[in-house]
Amino acid sequence: MTVEKLHKAYFHELETRRLLLRPLREEDAEAMFAYTSVPVSFRYLRRSPHTSVEEDRTFIRNVLEGYQRHQEFVWGICFLPEERLIGTCRLFDLRPEEGRCEVSYLIHPEVQGRGTASEAVARLIRFAFDELNFRQVLARCAAPNIGSERVMQKCGMTKREVLPRFAEFHGVCYDFLLYGIEEET
Repeated sequence: MTVEKLHKAYFHELETRRLLLRPLREEDAEAMFAYTSVPVSFRYLRRSPHTSVEEDRTFIRNVLEGYQRHQEFVWGICFLPEERLIGTCRLFDLRPEEGRCEVSYLIHPEVQGRGTASEAVARLIRFAFDELNFRQVLARCAAPNIGSERVMQKCGMTKREVLPRFAEFHGVCYDFLLYGIEEET
C-alpha cells in the first residue's frame, strides 16, 4: 500500500489519557511560535529557532498541503481538554513495503519532563502497529540529547546503533543514536 493510500485510509485524530493528537490548523501558528522561537528547542536540530510567526505559518501551510496530497502524518499535540498546541509529532520515512517508519517530536520546553513526549510517541507507535500494520518503528536523536533518548526508552525502544558523526548542527558534529521497536507477534 502506498503512503497516499495509508494516509487516506488511516490519518485521523488520536487520543491518550491526557493528550489529543490532531491535525495542525492555520490558527496554531502563534502557539507554535511560542516553542519554535526558543533556542533550546533547536539545539539538536538542523533548523534554527524561528524569528517570526510567519515561519510557523509557512510550516503549517506546507503540512496542510501535505494533508491534501495525503502525504503528511503530522499531528499537533495538545493537552486535553484544551486544544492549544504544545508540540508536534510525526511519522515519516514511511516504508509500507518494508513495514517500517520513523517517529519524531518537538515539545514546548515548558512542558518537557512531564511525560508528554513519551505519551505522544507511545500513541504513534501503537497507531503504526495497530492501524498501519507496520512491524517496526525507528527513532533517532543526537547522542547528548538525553531527554529524547529517555523518551525512546520509556516507549520500549532499544538502542540499535550509534551513528558516528551523523549530523552537524550549528557548527557541532554529533554522533546519533538509532532506536527501534518491533511489533510483538
